[in-house]
Amino acid sequence: MESTLYPLKFKPILKDKIWGGPKLRDMLGKKASDKAGESWEISGVEGDISIAENGFLAGNSLQELVEIYMGDLLGDSIYSNMMIFGATWQMGAIPINYESILGAIELNGAAINRNIRAFELGRWAYLYPDDVRALLTTNVVAMPETLDDKIAFRETLLVAYQGKRLVKKYRRLVDQFQDAPLREAVATGYHKVLAYKDEYEVARLLAETMQKAQAEFDGDLKLSYHLAPPMISKTGPDGRPAKKEFGARMAWAFPKLAKLKWLRGTPFDPFGRTAERRMERALIKEYQADMAEVLRILRADTRDAAIALATLPLDIRGFGPVKEANARKAAKRREELLAVLRATPMQQAAE
Repeated sequence: MESTLYPLKFKPILKDKIWGGPKLRDMLGKKASDKAGESWEISGVEGDISIAENGFLAGNSLQELVEIYMGDLLGDSIYSNMMIFGATWQMGAIPINYESILGAIELNGAAINRNIRAFELGRWAYLYPDDVRALLTTNVVAMPETLDDKIAFRETLLVAYQGKRLVKKYRRLVDQFQDAPLREAVATGYHKVLAYKDEYEVARLLAETMQKAQAEFDGDLKLSYHLAPPMISKTGPDGRPAKKEFGARMAWAFPKLAKLKWLRGTPFDPFGRTAERRMERALIKEYQADMAEVLRILRADTRDAAIALATLPLDIRGFGPVKEANARKAAKRREELLAVLRATPMQQAAE
């Protein structure tokens, strides 16, 4: 089954240490201080969770990616040891007869049928390696290479998110920028603010995940969901909405809720009155106004600041209190970048 995933790159988390120095910056090109002692290339540590920095998933945390793309990212490796055991036995390297191995699996009593199947798959893999190679085709799609391809790819995501009208809105702004690096920055940043993850989008993603899981697994598949529905969720001790576990019966609601995405942004949206949704709508208007100003006042010497401003939404990640905190940080950075863009060459020279 083909996935929309691609090779992910994560933003390094740089840590200043008393033994640190400039080598991470000077030798490896990291955007580090003179005191940097560690560069965490990928991390799931609470408070220091890695953030994707490439492709359409840029700005999403490792935790968010695992929650949504668990199967695509991690696969099902539970039975890999038994498959290796089966291949090793078929090679003749394990001096135990076939019946004894099956008896031991049954005696263990854990996932008997799946373990036997994994054992037999290992035997088959050793006997028919050409057939195995034919099956081992990657389910990671190639990333769009050209800027036009990247923009077109985001258009398909926006159609799934909302519809063709949103794509037209997206292109109206992006097409006003001709400078390639700035155009790409706007294409990335504007997509981020437009396609915020609300209840309708989460429902759509969970419904798709259910369909993928049903296609991959046989039998009576039952999933549980850990969610914090708005308006009914309590705040946990960490200040974040406390998640509750919902059973498989919740799955029927996801496709129905996803179809109501046409309510998004309208006065009839029952979720649109929350502080987070109001903030997300305000960020869209703010971004459009900022980019319109960039078009008016952009100069060659402020191009880098304009690109930084265009991609600033990628820093506003997470949900609930986490997103609000990141939005406040981004707001301060926005003021700094706008000050650079608005300064005259004489003022910049004086500084």
